[in-house]
Amino acid sequence: MTTGKYFNRGVMALDSPYVGHVVRETFDKIVVFGEGNDRYDIPKSEIQTTGRNVLIGLNLYEIANRYKVNRQEPLPTTVPLEQWTQGENIDLATYERKYPKGLFNKGVRVLNEDHAGHVMKETDDKIVIFGDHNYRFDVPKSEIKEVGRNVILNMDFPELVGKYKIDRSAPLPTGEPIEMINDEAYPETYQKGVKEGEGGRRKYRHKKTTKKSTLVDRKWKEEEENKEDDNNKDNNTAKSIVNMIMGDNLHSENAATSSSPTPVIAPLEIVDAQTLVARTQDRMWKALEGKYLYDSSLKDSQAYLFKHVNSKVSLVIMYADLVGSTNMSMTLPVDKMVTIVRAFTYEMTCIVRSYGGYVLKYVGDAIIAFFPSGYNKLLACDKAVQCANSMITVIRKGINPILKQYDHPELSVKIGIDEGENVIVQYGHDRSSFIDILGYCMSITSKLTSLTNPDKITIGKDVYDILHPEIKIKFTEVIYNIEDWKYTDRQTGKLYKLYTLQN
Repeated sequence: MTTGKYFNRGVMALDSPYVGHVVRETFDKIVVFGEGNDRYDIPKSEIQTTGRNVLIGLNLYEIANRYKVNRQEPLPTTVPLEQWTQGENIDLATYERKYPKGLFNKGVRVLNEDHAGHVMKETDDKIVIFGDHNYRFDVPKSEIKEVGRNVILNMDFPELVGKYKIDRSAPLPTGEPIEMINDEAYPETYQKGVKEGEGGRRKYRHKKTTKKSTLVDRKWKEEEENKEDDNNKDNNTAKSIVNMIMGDNLHSENAATSSSPTPVIAPLEIVDAQTLVARTQDRMWKALEGKYLYDSSLKDSQAYLFKHVNSKVSLVIMYADLVGSTNMSMTLPVDKMVTIVRAFTYEMTCIVRSYGGYVLKYVGDAIIAFFPSGYNKLLACDKAVQCANSMITVIRKGINPILKQYDHPELSVKIGIDEGENVIVQYGHDRSSFIDILGYCMSITSKLTSLTNPDKITIGKDVYDILHPEIKIKFTEVIYNIEDWKYTDRQTGKLYKLYTLQN
């Protein structure tokens, strides 16, 4: 077949093990959805090698600088699409009478108008959506509120994730393999006579599929099991204990929450400091020049918590408090200070997500994050500590060098971490109401963070006790005055011990 060779493959850069996944392939480029809401339209001429994954012959910074585009831009296709010229949206029935099967390639939004993804395929009763964070949603058309330039769903984002999120590589609702999505974007009638590669023309052959979805399911499962075996081999060769921890934990969480296979590459593998620093500096330069707008959405964390409302959940809680904002407020123009604070919260959010965590909320110049620990406390605690280390590294080596060149005050951060059971509570009765975390662990983490020195990490005894030995050895106990620290151990009743990471 002419296109589809790279579709749904993971994409790597020379200095990054994960850039994203190919969601659309044209004759001359691949469209890659990255972490968060990143999108890159990369020419095929930049592809260096192809195996299980696609390796781009550029560093991540170069890819972002040359080929990053707005995620909400229409995806390329040769299928003729009706351009929406009416001012107001209309209901689905009216729209389909005028444009039958006309939802393909449209942007999708939820009730509050937040972008949720693109329609990759339309069937008689469903739409398949590829969205941010590598999510895929198979949504019944009955959930469509109205249609215009975009498809508007009659739900908010947490409900969308909770009800309709499925594995991105699962067969389509029709029973066809996922690869058929790209075939339909570039159907046979539009591929005749189009050149590809170095030599000549190839005849397009449309892949035949059986009507029996069970056969497709079986083939898909076998292919994915082979991919999972290959991925496990890659993880076993990792030199960093942290990378191995991340890979094992991803497998554990998938096994515990879904029967879906492990993807070839997962966003959780983005843990090396060089990649994080490169991404941060790229965005920071553009933001200070007014060419980049930060968007720190919390939709993913609210979607996770929505599944656990009115229950107790084991979580590792992290507070990351920015140091130096008071000095900035007195020395910088308001617009510059706002940009820097936004940069801090956004970059810290990206790091948390790269380690499999979620950001609960932003409180002034601090962020509160959490890592689910119910399935494996050791892995969750190790990830949180490594995440905190990366935060300090990114501020020191990514953000501060740029601030220094602009003669702006440098930043630092103090981080506190603890683990325990927490109550998940939703304020209000409608699904869009904010969902929060309450508990003794939250209070302890807030207080120990306030006692932490700049660019230091302080953890509670419950975290320290179960850390991997190679990480635990780097911490030493810190003792505060009784006036400063009055929290007691929930098991012994004695003062709760705290530990600080040494340089």
